[in-house]
Amino acid sequence: MSNEKDLVALKEAILEGDDDIAEEIVSKLLAGDLDPIQIIEQAVKPGLDVVGTKLVEGEMFIPDLILAGEAAKKAIDLITPKLQKSKRNGDQGKILLGVVEGDTHDIGKNIVRAMLIAAGFEVVDLDTNVPPEKFIESVKNNKPDIVGASAYTSATAVEIGNLNEAFIKAGVRDSFKLVIGGAGVYRDDVVRFGADAFGYDALEAVQICQRMVKLAKKV
Repeated sequence: MSNEKDLVALKEAILEGDDDIAEEIVSKLLAGDLDPIQIIEQAVKPGLDVVGTKLVEGEMFIPDLILAGEAAKKAIDLITPKLQKSKRNGDQGKILLGVVEGDTHDIGKNIVRAMLIAAGFEVVDLDTNVPPEKFIESVKNNKPDIVGASAYTSATAVEIGNLNEAFIKAGVRDSFKLVIGGAGVYRDDVVRFGADAFGYDALEAVQICQRMVKLAKKV
């Protein structure tokens, strides 16, 4: 029961953009050996989902989103090291993640990263505002099974198409699967941008990556 109350309190802390309280609650939950992914699924992501809804409905504004994002980031930063210590880390394959050039929104990408690590993937995180050249260099150096590219706005989403063209020109596009996502990206953009799949949220993104790696091992 205590964990349930703390998870609700963490969700509220994210809604209120209180990163100090968020950090305090996550530390308590982790000390109690609660599954880290449960913290994400039952508090962090739901909190951000509510913020997104309230933003669309005009009940919250960009400053509120920024504060909520900072609180969520504080939570995820504490959770991720716990996931990386798992014995499963890396046994499912390697994934390269990055937010496209011109976009600095990282909360969604960070949630996907944490859930991929929890699922047993090795994740190379290029962070935000990543130019095609950096993606290409990392593909050559890390040889990932999958590249995940995201964009928060429709204005920056077009960079995914430019990124795909850059991969083709560099001669590396056939070496991995390209999964796209983010608030500014839609399912129809798979064809539009030349990607292989679209993840509506972190859970779907992880499921897609699991299926892709499983199919690749059968070939």
